[in-house]
Amino acid sequence: MWITILLALTTLSPNSEINTFRSLYFSANCEDSTDKFLDHCNASNSTDAVVRAYRGCAIAMSAEYSFNPFTKLSRFTEGKDLIESAVAAKPTDPEIRFLRLGVQIFAPGFLNYNDQITADTKVIVGAITKNHWSASPDFNSKVIAFLLKHAPLSADEKALLNSQR
Repeated sequence: MWITILLALTTLSPNSEINTFRSLYFSANCEDSTDKFLDHCNASNSTDAVVRAYRGCAIAMSAEYSFNPFTKLSRFTEGKDLIESAVAAKPTDPEIRFLRLGVQIFAPGFLNYNDQITADTKVIVGAITKNHWSASPDFNSKVIAFLLKHAPLSADEKALLNSQR
């Protein structure tokens, strides 16, 4: 019996952690909530590429709240490098590509970090059409809403995403 309970807890832990990252990511809309997101990411001991991408995203997002331009650039670069490391480790993972897309869409143009927006959008739309996040309908809906609001989509992609809502 104890073995069953332990197996259930170990199986649920990674998903539970990812769900927490997801929730904190979507609620990071001010300095306090971004700090909370970053603190949670930094507290994780996971070496998983998806967690690394969340950490990179949180660091890059925290740059917005720095006053010093050198600190802003340093944080952004550190976050971007973690995200790119995660993409290199799992290049077809749609969640990692979604996190990179979010950073690239909102990154200031002078940083020249926007070259994968179209490719990432295609990977994410493909994942949605294959029900990649069917076990997480709330996350799936938030990804669709984000894409419809911010991503460069064709009319066909918009129609497809609207039908998946």
